[in-house]
Amino acid sequence: MRASFCPPTANRSRSLSVSKLQLNALWVGGTLSYLERLCLTSAVACGHSLVLYTYHGVSNVPAGVDLRDGREIMPEHRVLKARNGSYALGADLFRYYLLAKGGGCWCDCDFLFLRPVPDQEHIFGFQDETTICNGLLRLPKTSPTLHDILRFAGSNPVIAPWWRRKKKTHQWFRWALGASRTLEQLEWGIIGPAALSYFARRNCIIGYGAAPEVFYPNNWKQAADAFDPDKDIRAALSERTITVHLWNERIKDLKLKPPPTGSFIDQECRRLGITMTDTS
Repeated sequence: MRASFCPPTANRSRSLSVSKLQLNALWVGGTLSYLERLCLTSAVACGHSLVLYTYHGVSNVPAGVDLRDGREIMPEHRVLKARNGSYALGADLFRYYLLAKGGGCWCDCDFLFLRPVPDQEHIFGFQDETTICNGLLRLPKTSPTLHDILRFAGSNPVIAPWWRRKKKTHQWFRWALGASRTLEQLEWGIIGPAALSYFARRNCIIGYGAAPEVFYPNNWKQAADAFDPDKDIRAALSERTITVHLWNERIKDLKLKPPPTGSFIDQECRRLGITMTDTS
């Protein structure tokens, strides 16, 4: 029987202590763009130790980043691709495997760090008023929420408990015919924000979630603003802001070109000494 007590909502106005929390990220293989180098460098500059896992090597890892084999955490065949060819689905799985091994705190490679992340058992934040994002995530390895997500991701057929009855029935029917939709065929983020938000609420840990301004001050719909000199992204930041999520899936084309002079990204590249031609 699940406990009916939910922890009180976190005091979102409390001061945050400096920590040397270990961060972990994944790059499946290949060359990092200047944007990933910027983000990884920003984490190291804030005093964090940072492990970057990879399956096929990375040619230009920034100084201070510890490179390790992803197979230490998860078999390569579990690095699944989403319907659009993105490795985001495999990265979702990887972070849960890592947390289940007690590996520390997860961060995506598109997080720009302005301050150190406090060393806490539960680290996650809302990307808006209702949705928890899993881009920066720490859960205890014994967390029921973590267990529920992994069990859900490995289920056959995959049936999200938040789906409407008609959709669940349809998936069961397809499964009976040997044609149920796999994780790779289902909607974007099904084991990402959708699953984390659902199971965090069910297991009553929602109160640990930080307000959007802490980790996700810039909404994904305005992701391109970080590259626009005429947009003041810093206006959305506060003294409580720790990271800025750059929403890689929304800015893939923009990061192929130098950041426009005067843009938020340009300013951060100058602050941390990052250029497009860096090789290390």
